[in-house]
Parts: sequence; structure tokens; C-alpha cells
Amino acid sequence: MKKDIKVMLTKADVIHQLHDAGIEQGDTVLLHSSLSGIGYVVGAERTIIEAFLEVLGEAGTLITPAQNGYDNGDPQYWMNPPLPEEWWQPVRENFPPFCYYSPIRVMGQMPNYLHRLPGVQRSLHPTTSFLAKGANAEQVCMQSEIFPMFGKNSPLAKMYKLDAKIVMLGTDYETCTALHYAEVLSGAIPTQPTGIAINVPAPTMPLSYEHPFGLEDDSVPETKYVFTDEYLAETDTFAALGEAFELDYDVHKSMLGEALVRTIKMQPLIDFAVDWLREQ
Repeated sequence: MKKDIKVMLTKADVIHQLHDAGIEQGDTVLLHSSLSGIGYVVGAERTIIEAFLEVLGEAGTLITPAQNGYDNGDPQYWMNPPLPEEWWQPVRENFPPFCYYSPIRVMGQMPNYLHRLPGVQRSLHPTTSFLAKGANAEQVCMQSEIFPMFGKNSPLAKMYKLDAKIVMLGTDYETCTALHYAEVLSGAIPTQPTGIAINVPAPTMPLSYEHPFGLEDDSVPETKYVFTDEYLAETDTFAALGEAFELDYDVHKSMLGEALVRTIKMQPLIDFAVDWLREQ
């Protein structure tokens, strides 16, 4: 049975409700979003993203996860579907180099629309990148090291230092990517050996439309498959973590159409999550 749509929003409505959500000019915002729960938005994801950018202004920065699923990762762990073991090595040897245009998968419509806009930058990890547009985009997306993927040199660490606001628009803690940074800081999660296809030479700047491989000469790099120990990022405990956090902190909640919006300062959430994870 199809759900009846009870709400219609224009761009002006979205802007008004973003102000109600505590979004202000100059903020750095990490957006997790689900368009389907909002209701009917005239212009859909385009309207939502443009409204965010208008509210944030030139001094603000909008960031979304831009993960690309299995691409460039380790086929031995693929489960949907699994690959025969005899395919693993040929797959590893034939990944194309990661670039600005590499697909964004399972992240929803809004990151894919942001990806199309001029002036957007993409961070450097081949499987767990982020998109950013605005004043802090280069700072967030530039990395001298890409391992561990959510570690102290990751875009999440940069957002933490900026005390970004995490906005969960129609989503909950289970999809809050920032909590993976808390996992790393806590030291409470295991590592496992994993492989990844990296670019050689490595990017020297964030990926962009102008420099898709992050190289000044715009040459096309080769790929090299490397193995490393990576933290085993999980989300099984995130719902309980979020529930515990909201018992101790007054989380700003509002509505955008029919969707609940949580707006949370990143630093107190991560600090709480580190301690909570260590106690489990």
C-alpha cells in the first residue's frame, strides 16, 4: 500500500524549517538524510541541498558521506552477493583508479545531487570518502594519510576539530557515520586485515571536477592493491549509544515536513560515544 503524502514543501518552507533546526550561517554541517520520509518537496533533493547552501552562506560548509560500496575494496568480504574465491585476485588487479567521478552508492539522493554541483571537493579514501562544498571544504577533504579510514587524519577528525553540526534528516544514529570516529578513538573495536586499491601516485589535493584524480598535472594514476589492518566499523551498537546520549544531552529536535531532524554538535557526541564504547 502506498503511503499518502500529507505535506508539500517549497524551497522557502525548507529554508524556514532549517532555521528551526538550528542551522545558521557559517556552520559546518555533516548531513545524513533520507528524502523519502519528508513528504513532497517541490524540486526534491535539488531543493533540499540548495536550501542548505543558502542558509549556510559563503562562510558555511555542507558535507555528506560519499561512500561507494564495494568499489576498490576487498572482495573476500563481499556478501551481497559473495564472489567466488578464484575471482578475488583478478578483481583486485583490475579496479580502476578512484576519482571524483567514482560512483556514490547507498547514500541516497542528496549526496548524488551535491556531487553534481560546481565547487564541490571529495576526500581521498577510495571506499569511504566525503563530499564538501563551502569555506572549509579543502580543509575537511585533504588527507596526508588515508589509513585508518575513520582515524585521526580522516575528514571526520577535521569535522570534530571544527565542531561541526551533525544533521540527521529523517535518519537515526544507526547511520551516523561520525560515530565511526568515536569507535577508533575508543580503542574498543578490533581490527582485521583488509585490502584496498589505492592510486599511484597518490593525490596531492582533494578530488574535484577540475582535478578528478587530485593531481596537478591531471594525469591518470595507476592502481596498487595493498593490505592493511583496518578497524572493523560496525553500527550494531549505535542505536543504543544514541539513546544513552539523549538521556544525558538535550538534543535539538525539529521537523522538516514529516521527517524528524536531529541537530547535534559533533564534539559532545563523539566525547560521550568514546566513553560509552569503552564501558561496553
